[in-house]
Amino acid sequence: MVASWDQEIATINGTVEQGGDLGGTYTDVTMHVYEMCHNPSSLTKNRVFPVVVITAKTGSEGFVVIQIPVDLSIFPRGDVMYTNDRNWLEKDTDLKRKKTIPGMYVSVERVTVRGGEVQWVMATASDAKGHVPKCLQKAAVPRAVVKDVGSFFAWLR
Repeated sequence: MVASWDQEIATINGTVEQGGDLGGTYTDVTMHVYEMCHNPSSLTKNRVFPVVVITAKTGSEGFVVIQIPVDLSIFPRGDVMYTNDRNWLEKDTDLKRKKTIPGMYVSVERVTVRGGEVQWVMATASDAKGHVPKCLQKAAVPRAVVKDVGSFFAWLR
């Protein structure tokens, strides 16, 4: 984690009212900055996707996750690991010391549970940057999402 605003958010009475078509109340709101690091294959460089991650409960039956790209180049060097190449000196394996290419990732996810059924709605876009052709990136996204959702449910168990 690069940064957290949990204490500041907790001072907003614990809930945030949302208007609009969906309306509702969001509770347990969190906001952090992370560097999501991925090793797509041995043939490509590691990718780092710096994001602001906002989460909130939507009643007793669901939650939302919003991930927004962020530029970490202005953060102090000690707070950032991969975006400013600090990993070259401080990580303990060759894979973790491997040079990273900063990419862009954004997603909005809404998960609800009703009657024992889980509905997971997700919109996402990304750009791995570097020399990976866009057509290959686009083709890989559905497989990556399926893998990530499977990993999440395995973690829940």
